[in-house]
Amino acid sequence: MGKYTVVIIIGIALIVAVLVLNRALQRGPDESSITYQKARKVQTGEIIEPEMVKVTIGDSLYHNPSCDWIGHGAKKMTLENAIKRGFCPCSQCIEEED
Repeated sequence: MGKYTVVIIIGIALIVAVLVLNRALQRGPDESSITYQKARKVQTGEIIEPEMVKVTIGDSLYHNPSCDWIGHGAKKMTLENAIKRGFCPCSQCIEEED
């Protein structure tokens, strides 16, 4: 492979990288993400209070704290933490977003 071929390949790779980065920057942030919403609230001075849910160890669901279907020994945690730990919403007390 000649010197010019290597230079052309590197040039094409750089152009592709710039185009991909430019496209990502044009899209902007995902406004539905929890991280984006927290950042927006901090910038506007709003108080951030995480949404709390209840979970029962050994169960796979998270519940609204006032749900009648919560088992004994339920513990409070943030919704974000419950989702990270693999809990799913209770179909009786949590409305899923479409």
